[in-house]
Amino acid sequence: MVTDYVKDYFNSDKIKVFSTVTKTTIKDLSNINEKSMKNSLYGVNCIFIENSICTLDEFKTFITEYAEWSKEYGYASTNIIMLFFNGNMSELTHSNFTDYYVKEHLAARYMCYVEKNGEIQISERKIR
Repeated sequence: MVTDYVKDYFNSDKIKVFSTVTKTTIKDLSNINEKSMKNSLYGVNCIFIENSICTLDEFKTFITEYAEWSKEYGYASTNIIMLFFNGNMSELTHSNFTDYYVKEHLAARYMCYVEKNGEIQISERKIR
């Protein structure tokens, strides 16, 4: 769901999303769709967006619009959203993506929290 949204938003495959569902109230896992997921999931997402597909301003706009989309779909989540450069996106894996949280690979890093009650918090994080 998140990967599709980001790819569609930028009309590009130059993104990478790592998601973990940490809590769900969905009972029937054989029939999962947007309707069954609404207000039924809490997840953690790490979203990498290659800087060749957007400017820093467009990236910041995306974060706000992504948060509103998450709120609209009742998807409570913690999100680390990063503007990626100087690396090969295809090399990012679930076991190594945190190795890329450094200034040699990131132009920007933001935290985006979407609470179950609809509250949204977005903050820039220092890149080390």
